[in-house]
Amino acid sequence: MNAIDLSPLLAEVVDATTKGYPLSAAPLPLAAIGAQGWRLLDGDLPLPLAVIRESALAHNHAWMRDFTAATGVLLAPHGKTTMAPQIFAQQLAAGAWGMTVANVQQLVICARFGVRRILMANQLLGTLEVRTVIGLLRRHPDLEFHFLVDSTAQLAAIEAAAAADPPPRKLMALIELGVPGGRAGARTHDAALALARAIDASRCVALSGLECYEGLQISGDAAQDALTVGALMQRVKELAIA
Repeated sequence: MNAIDLSPLLAEVVDATTKGYPLSAAPLPLAAIGAQGWRLLDGDLPLPLAVIRESALAHNHAWMRDFTAATGVLLAPHGKTTMAPQIFAQQLAAGAWGMTVANVQQLVICARFGVRRILMANQLLGTLEVRTVIGLLRRHPDLEFHFLVDSTAQLAAIEAAAAADPPPRKLMALIELGVPGGRAGARTHDAALALARAIDASRCVALSGLECYEGLQISGDAAQDALTVGALMQRVKELAIA
């Protein structure tokens, strides 16, 4: 389903206005840079630079491939970490189900290069963002996109933004189950269940699943963290059953 096309990226011309590019070198298409023979340790590139060791990256891809195969987990790596379509292609080739993004701008980039399963680990907010998503769904009939929703107010805002330009198919939403004091998410079981019922009645949004984020509660104490995450997973299970 995901068919990455790097040719538009490799054809882009870069120059010394790009961080890490040799200050006196002529502009070049990205595809030609590898043939220049520039070496970081020989002083050919301006510092500071972050360097990725190819063997370590390949090892990580293989480890995650084997983990997902052994567990049956469908993995969507967080693309915002690199925003490098070349690495997206490697992750998908290693068996990733799709990619995760943080906002609609990153979604547009992923879709541009051929990623067709995308999860936005954030709420979909804003009229422009909603209409951008609708436009992407119209241009890419095979795009599977999921976003987070945590309130009936957010749902109403999406429906209002889509009223003048209805999507070609329903937008797919994951209810985020939050934690007390957290930054987002429905705080209680009853609030999340009420939101699920509202989505079920929506003309432009469909419920595709549940989501939660445990990171803000992690302390570094393995025993305590196991209890914390276990309790959160129990809440998710109970909501899913309901």
